[in-house]
Amino acid sequence: VRVIHGDKEQSQRNKAIDDFKSGRVSLLVATDVAARGLDVTSIGLVIQADAPRNIDTYTHRIGRTGRAGAGGNAVTFIDGKSMRIASGLVDLLAGADQSESIPSWLWGMAHVSNARLLEEEMQIQAGSMQKNAVESVVNEDFTEQDFRRTAAEGSYGVGKDTAYRTFEEEAYSDSSSIDDGQLGLYDNKTLAGVDTGTNPSSLGESTIRPDHDATIFYRQEPSKQLTRAISGMTGAKIDDTPSKNILNSLRSNQNLKFEYIGLFPFDKISSLIMNTSDRSGSSGMTKILMVAEKPSIAKAIADALSGNRPPRQLRGISRALPEFTTDKFQPVNGSDSNQRSKCLVRVTSVVGHVYSLGFDFDQNDNKGNNNPRDYFSIKVTKKEETTTSKLRVVDHLKALSADSSHLVLWLDCDPEGENIAHEVIAITRSAILSNASADEGESRRIHRAQFSAITPKAIQDSFSTLQEPNANLSRSVDARQELDLRVGVAITRLLTWKCVNIARR
Repeated sequence: VRVIHGDKEQSQRNKAIDDFKSGRVSLLVATDVAARGLDVTSIGLVIQADAPRNIDTYTHRIGRTGRAGAGGNAVTFIDGKSMRIASGLVDLLAGADQSESIPSWLWGMAHVSNARLLEEEMQIQAGSMQKNAVESVVNEDFTEQDFRRTAAEGSYGVGKDTAYRTFEEEAYSDSSSIDDGQLGLYDNKTLAGVDTGTNPSSLGESTIRPDHDATIFYRQEPSKQLTRAISGMTGAKIDDTPSKNILNSLRSNQNLKFEYIGLFPFDKISSLIMNTSDRSGSSGMTKILMVAEKPSIAKAIADALSGNRPPRQLRGISRALPEFTTDKFQPVNGSDSNQRSKCLVRVTSVVGHVYSLGFDFDQNDNKGNNNPRDYFSIKVTKKEETTTSKLRVVDHLKALSADSSHLVLWLDCDPEGENIAHEVIAITRSAILSNASADEGESRRIHRAQFSAITPKAIQDSFSTLQEPNANLSRSVDARQELDLRVGVAITRLLTWKCVNIARR
């Protein structure tokens, strides 16, 4: 047996691989360092002790066997934590004309995974004030396991468009009002044909659909264990219509629950597996979204406002940005202290700037080599930061703002912090202002916290004296960034020209 992983020296890894290739050892235990680039034609079996997080890695791992027309086997251990890969596995098997061999429990895991993704998309759309959902279009140029198969054009690769050309309007508009044309797009009742109530619960015609929903569904015969369990707990029989009572009775047995879910196509079971209740347990309560500059500050704010009872920590769309919730706090600025209603505070964060400033070459007629002086006239635009995109910060904030009626900004009290605050406003403003209840009237609902220390007293004092965001201070940062960009790139291009000319001579 040989073992290779990232902590071993390259020479040790090479020696282990040589021993495996030559047949001196017949078993190689490895991490993902062996998932790609390992070409050993005699490998007959690949065992994945833990399932990868994405289907691309899965494909590369099992590709170590069955090479060059040879046969091979691959075994993967999957549990409830592997749901993220289940949908991709179903698509992969369907693309290989193996739909009939997909076990019910795998269909069930794929259904649950896609239901969660659908819930996320609906929350993001609500926070984006989008009236119509994005239609799923399949690109036949890509294989079943390639994410580009169902990705929107311009959402990946070198052609990805990250420009935010309406930033000025959405970040610096009057923070206490909203255009009449935007009202009613999300009224907590309907979204893209979906009856949402407090949370989306049923599917409409134009709602985003899981890609494997179009795959031919083959229902397997239920196992004897499942049949006995259902009969013993409910006395019912399995028929063509899913039962909520049966599903609830299987909660304690995850394997049987997945198998039961997988006995039905997604459109029949989706209404039972989608989360129809408010996970915060605050249905009907006014929700206040607070945004800090980083997760540690968000936790400090939640701790200070929650009193003796620690805040609940939830995981949102972005796994890097936790959400802290508490329902014990002081009334927001402007409210009558004698009429304190119970509200829910949700505290999350960004990770520094959400957007950076860049040249909008897509809007520039001359996309070739520009003269240095041209960089003083090319349009500039805000663009999503690479880290922000990877962490899904924008999606995270949109989803949380979908049903929030107040926004409190806890960014650093300096020009850069004010600029980040207005980046958050640009993302959340439309949803926040559209969620006002009738009794809130024209009260200000976007607030700025001014604080000098991260202590419970400083945070509580700041929360009782909330102020308005300073748009002019934020604009001063935009102006400085634009000057830095134009001057810096123009001078760099000028120096490059001079160096090229010197080299030519």
